[in-house]
Amino acid sequence: ARTRGRVDMEDPTAPDWSRCRRVAAIHAHSASVKCVSGGRWPAAHPGESGRMRGDSGTTVDGFATAGMDGAARVWTLDGTSSSGFRCVAAFGDHIAGVRAVAMPPP
Repeated sequence: ARTRGRVDMEDPTAPDWSRCRRVAAIHAHSASVKCVSGGRWPAAHPGESGRMRGDSGTTVDGFATAGMDGAARVWTLDGTSSSGFRCVAAFGDHIAGVRAVAMPPP
């Protein structure tokens, strides 16, 4: 059964993809997010929050988001943040929405 665009999780006829559950939410984009990609990010890359600790050969696990607000962002886990994530790089100079992102695999 569908209610206001949401799929009833108890419906045995619901498609398999609808049986996912949200474990976290990040409200950083001002428009819809079109893509999320997981991988590794260079720790020495300058980002929105300044340089991360590490040398140029160090990488950290993270994920990137692409938004229709014209921004792409890279995130890492951060236990000290209220959301559990920290934005380590932001690329917001796109003229139109960003529909895809990719990161090197871990």
